[in-house]
Order: sequence, then structure tokens, then C-alpha cells
Amino acid sequence: MKSAGAYFAWIEHPFAMSSADLAPRMVAEIGVLALPGTMFLPGTDSSGARHFRIAFANVDAAGIAELAERLDNFVA
Repeated sequence: MKSAGAYFAWIEHPFAMSSADLAPRMVAEIGVLALPGTMFLPGTDSSGARHFRIAFANVDAAGIAELAERLDNFVA
């Protein structure tokens, strides 16, 4: 994880496709809603395609562990 705040995590993904393309797949395939980094950076900044923002404000420790497991098992 690159950084974490009170409610959001900004994470880099390892896949060879944009976070804008991965985000809908994550919802459909593993039930994880993540906003693509392309929503938060200028179009000229290519690093947005490699990142997601995930909210965890209403998730307890068990839910965060489940999120980590789902992300770990996701294959793009």
C-alpha cells in the first residue's frame, strides 16, 4: 500500500491494463468497488492508470481482511 488515510487507501495494481478497465471487472468478479486512479489525476499523468482508491470507512477488521483476500485472488 502506498498510503492510507482515515477512510481511503491509494493502492498500485500489478496488471498490464488501466485501472479504468479493471474497476468494472473487480465489481463484477470479486465484489470490490474501487475508483480508478484516472479519476483523481490529470489525463497527462499516466500513473493514474496504475492506481485505485478504495474506501474502507464502514469496514471492520474482518472486512478489511476479506478485502485483502479478494484482491489477492483477483487475476486480470
